[in-house]
Amino acid sequence: YSYISLVAFALCLLYFSICVLQDKPEKVFYLLLFLLPFACVFKVSPGSTSLYTYIELYGCFLIVLKYQNIKKIFLTIFLLYTVYTFWLCENDITTLIKQCLIPLLVYYYFHNTNCTVESLVFSYTSGLLFSSLFGLFYNEIPNLTNYIELDRAYELDGQVFRFSGLYNDPNYYSAAMILALSCLLLLYILGELKIPSIVLCVIIVLYGVQTVSKSFIIMLVSVYLI
Repeated sequence: YSYISLVAFALCLLYFSICVLQDKPEKVFYLLLFLLPFACVFKVSPGSTSLYTYIELYGCFLIVLKYQNIKKIFLTIFLLYTVYTFWLCENDITTLIKQCLIPLLVYYYFHNTNCTVESLVFSYTSGLLFSSLFGLFYNEIPNLTNYIELDRAYELDGQVFRFSGLYNDPNYYSAAMILALSCLLLLYILGELKIPSIVLCVIIVLYGVQTVSKSFIIMLVSVYLI
């Protein structure tokens, strides 16, 4: 499994390099969102740092290197934010990198890309559903069980497992599903997506109810009432 992760890591770095050289940084954002649900298992070993962090760092580095047009006011705020985050993280470099990359990527999203909201939502939702498929058949994938933890919910008629995709936490997974479902419904209401959004919503609901999450059920009831 570690070899698969390393090959995927190398391919992502190559893809990011090609996208930036072709002046298409929006594709970097699309792939980052697609791979986000895989972050918990995108590792060389169960205890190691996710390779997603390094992919995110590399993609951000390429974009900054290519488009060196950061405004002074943002740079000042970003440096202060970095110092403050470093203090909060207590010398945890991995967490520092993750927290500092977010404002940089958001800045370049608004200033140097042609990303569309529809494409961003579709990329994230596709990655979420594709990773969920891996979660369903985790026993069939060699060594993947070392990266996934099953959560148990106890009911009157016995013990059931709460599905969490590749997130290792059904609550985080259900929150991700709620976010994706909300975005798709909003795009559908705005008329940006038609039949594909309905199909994706149905699939999300089928996965979401398996989390045995109260918040997900409440959201479904709220959407139905609205």
